[in-house]
Amino acid sequence: MVGFFPTPYPDECLYSILCRYYVRIGCTELKSVRKLLFGGQPCLASSVFFPTRFDLVEKWYGANSGITRKIIADKHTMHPYITIVYPDEFRKQVDAVINGAVMPKTFDKKGTQRSRRLWPKHLRYCPDCVRADVALYGETYWHRIHQLPAMVYCIKHQVRLRDSEVEVLGSRMGFHPASGESLHGYCSEGNEDIFEPYKEQFIKIGLESQWLLQNGADIDWGFDLYAKYKRLFREKGIATVQGVSDYNLVVGTFDAYWGRSFLDCLKAELSDNRQWIRQVYEAGMVSFKPIYHILLMCFLCGSVESFLNYAPQESIFGNSPWACMNKLCEHYGVDGVESVNIRYLYGKAVGFFKCNACGMIYKQLYWRRDRQGIFRYHTDFCRERIGSHEYQLPISFVNP
Repeated sequence: MVGFFPTPYPDECLYSILCRYYVRIGCTELKSVRKLLFGGQPCLASSVFFPTRFDLVEKWYGANSGITRKIIADKHTMHPYITIVYPDEFRKQVDAVINGAVMPKTFDKKGTQRSRRLWPKHLRYCPDCVRADVALYGETYWHRIHQLPAMVYCIKHQVRLRDSEVEVLGSRMGFHPASGESLHGYCSEGNEDIFEPYKEQFIKIGLESQWLLQNGADIDWGFDLYAKYKRLFREKGIATVQGVSDYNLVVGTFDAYWGRSFLDCLKAELSDNRQWIRQVYEAGMVSFKPIYHILLMCFLCGSVESFLNYAPQESIFGNSPWACMNKLCEHYGVDGVESVNIRYLYGKAVGFFKCNACGMIYKQLYWRRDRQGIFRYHTDFCRERIGSHEYQLPISFVNP
């Protein structure tokens, strides 16, 4: 097998590499080829998304080929894309196997379960990519990015992807290379493109999915995604001062950002009719797909990358240190206050601040004024004795 196994093409999914090996070996007995590759009969369809039996990469390519488990996992499976929804324990298992550990017995089964919710009905292809592949390599192959959820257009050529004749469920136990026999798409050039009115939104999602596919494996997803969503909801004015989401307001602003008709079209494409946007709470997010996180991150910060780089305020009053408001203090307008005592009452947040240097105490009040989600605050009271003098700052109203 060493020296005979196909070298991966750019962005070629693992399933496609296995299919090209099947063609090369010239054996029509599927059972024999599966036994030669895996020693058994794994679910081949999962290799479109998940690194099935990638502990065998050294057997397929040889130790000196330069092709490693990590290269196969990161460059030729959807592993970087799916990591955002991996449970912590499973992510550790995947990383351990990538780095050379023995693969647990239940590893492939768990990976198949994780990826199955993302499987498209048919393998997809781009006609322009097919022509470019044949011109450059003499053959075409299955591109992994074309198989991602909500990937309706090729983001490289900006043309509509087509469904091939290969059903993903039907490829579980068989090899179906991206040959001319498979590329008779159901979306012919003469048919009307029902997604055309939403092309811009689908391209946006495609670009964000590509970014996640290229960078997801290098991101530490161990932080609390739910807590960050809550804080951003509050900053956007669609949660209370305590961070409790107002889901009617969340749904309304989310629909306004993406467009209600586009979201309905996306639901039909994903074959998922549940109201997932109302499930942005800790327990509900366990069943989230990566596409939901992409939609939310773009809604809140414009892009996945911006979301990851943005640090929302920890509390309604911002992050410490807070500025002292005593004009006689050297910390005035800069810092001095390291902690705040926050109390919540009737939808309002009251913060009590005390400067560690001069002892000045002041109070700020935050509330959400209206259903548009506008947060407002004012400095209500600020008085403290400093030496033998008493000072009081004037009441000020501020619209941040």
